[in-house]
Amino acid sequence: MIAVQLRGQHTKSAGNANALSTERKDLIANFIGFHTFGEAPLSVFFKDLSTGDPTFWLWQFGDGNTDTVQNPTYVYQQPGLYTVILTVSDGVDTVSFKREDYVRAAKPGGCDTLNYPLPGEYALYTISVNGSGYISGNSSFGSLAKASYFDDFPDDGELVAGIFDFAVAVKSFTNNIDIWFKAWDASGPGGAPGSVLDSVSVPIADIMDDVAAGQWTMLFFDKSVAPDGPFYLGVELPQIFGDTLALYTNYHGDVENGNAWTMDSLGNWMPYTQTQWSLNIDHAIFPVVCQPVSVGNNLLAKEVLIYPVPAFDDVNFVFTDNSIKIKSVGLFDMTGRKLSITNTNGAHFGSVRISTFPPGFYLLKLNTSDGSIVRKILIR
Repeated sequence: MIAVQLRGQHTKSAGNANALSTERKDLIANFIGFHTFGEAPLSVFFKDLSTGDPTFWLWQFGDGNTDTVQNPTYVYQQPGLYTVILTVSDGVDTVSFKREDYVRAAKPGGCDTLNYPLPGEYALYTISVNGSGYISGNSSFGSLAKASYFDDFPDDGELVAGIFDFAVAVKSFTNNIDIWFKAWDASGPGGAPGSVLDSVSVPIADIMDDVAAGQWTMLFFDKSVAPDGPFYLGVELPQIFGDTLALYTNYHGDVENGNAWTMDSLGNWMPYTQTQWSLNIDHAIFPVVCQPVSVGNNLLAKEVLIYPVPAFDDVNFVFTDNSIKIKSVGLFDMTGRKLSITNTNGAHFGSVRISTFPPGFYLLKLNTSDGSIVRKILIR
């Protein structure tokens, strides 16, 4: 039986700590960026996630410019690849955190995000009887990988990136393994994933940061891949006890022909419709295909910042595109039960009071003038 739910690098330099001072939390630098890919000039909002009560922040944006505010917004004027470093201090210790090649400002031209927005409603299928785990992720059945099939993309387009919207990301305390994302051609048996076109890895801790912040994981391939036919984009699942990943999907029947494929414990690929679950669904996997002519990318226009993470009293949200107007906001638990609906004033930002709800994960659904978007939040 299945159930359905809705939707670095660290360095440290020690200061001279007072031996009589009270015990305090370790100072750890961390941050996340929002809207880190797009055409130049590119405006990026950086959110400080550091722990240990820092009192000083130094941002190095990778182009020679710096800032000392806690949560800066910075505009990259020129196309390029930028490494961002955050250094924080609590007056005693100083630590730094670096994200390599984190911001990518593209030349004017255009990119298209395939299959976005996800058709239908966001869902997460869980296994509750005769097994455990997630249909679209790790489970007791030993799934090795998940992928999506794509056969409709712009002529002469090149696959440069992939966007993965994970519902679950958990790691054990003893490791921070690399998670491999791959693009395959369709040369396998029966049109299954065959030869690897390109691959890239991301530490599982980075995916956890993305999930906690309610945003997708975006990755870039080392080389642009020009598919000469149908292709697959997917992720290899971790196989270490304590590590778990699961993608969002839509509901069974939201699409006529679902694009979701899975690799079983023996290494065999098959579409979900041919598994014991017989689900006709899409994964929340979106290839970014770029070409010389301009193509509108509505995904980038719908970048939304949700903060604080975790939330305590209120959860705030703001779209980077202020032309998007929020009509209402719904809060759901992870079983899909509606907890509240709040009508807004039609601005591109707002907030919802969440202090009356118990700690845990919830889904926030923003109904806007440009459609609906769902993000996961954590209440503590």
